[in-house]
Amino acid sequence: MLRTPLKMMFLVPTHAYAQNRMFGLPPAPESVTGEDMLEMLEWPEAWGLEETGHDLLFDRARRDPAMVRVLERAHELRKLPTGHGINFASPRHVNAWIAAGIMNNHEAIDVEQAVCEAESGLYVLLRHAPGLENIPGTVGALHEERCHSRAFQLCPDVAWADTIFEGHFDETVRQAVRAGIDPIRALQMATIQPAEFFRANHEIGSIAPGRFADIVLLSDLGKYEIDSVFVNGQPFVRRGERVCELPQPDYPAWTRQTMRLPRPLTADDFTVAAPCVEGRSGRASSWSRMATISLTRSLSRCAWPMASCSRIRREGSIW
Repeated sequence: MLRTPLKMMFLVPTHAYAQNRMFGLPPAPESVTGEDMLEMLEWPEAWGLEETGHDLLFDRARRDPAMVRVLERAHELRKLPTGHGINFASPRHVNAWIAAGIMNNHEAIDVEQAVCEAESGLYVLLRHAPGLENIPGTVGALHEERCHSRAFQLCPDVAWADTIFEGHFDETVRQAVRAGIDPIRALQMATIQPAEFFRANHEIGSIAPGRFADIVLLSDLGKYEIDSVFVNGQPFVRRGERVCELPQPDYPAWTRQTMRLPRPLTADDFTVAAPCVEGRSGRASSWSRMATISLTRSLSRCAWPMASCSRIRREGSIW
């Protein structure tokens, strides 16, 4: 992997800590601990907490003292807890989460939820991600419900394979414009507003004296077609082509060989076998669990024998 000029903002990975625990499962071997998170919070590079959920804070049966302490320490250090909030039982539960200091949420999937969270004081992140194309379903909060765009930001959530070809945050901006958001407001929701949220607008988020000279030039504002990119005031991309060399970092030995497998994997290890019923076939949606307990439809569809389809309808998911 080459060294790029991207400026990273590190958030302590609370989601990695909570991933198994929120489902009532034992933590993975050598996973992040509460002590690890407290140590990382002290790093000057740490801006806050990543995707802090409500399960381990407010569910009395599962309340996790380590997670509570990490959240308290983040507030003591005046670092930002970002949110991961789904399946709230009522607006009162949303209020409790906000009262605990959570600042934003990227899990709104409809207008009602987006309006409720924005009116309660959360910054609402409109998300465009694989299987989670939520902008069309939530943009009505700005259009019909007339919420101010200052309460909203854009969010690509995760990187996926198609970003190599379609773009990542830039594609999220395009999706926002296609959903009817004014192009200038969409850019504000992707630049200055996130910078202000992270209290980093003295360095990034706008073109102004004293900021990093990271500038994107567009050939078409409405389509967000990128012509050139400048990083730290130096040309990086012109007419869609990179114009500078990227160095190859010398990664330390401890970053390598971190996966311990009993044998090398082959293509056959990734084959999904299905029962074959001669002369009978059908199409079934495949499903995946996207970092939450709720099931979300994946981008692709695959052919399955009809006998398998009936099993899918009965059990509700494929693993």
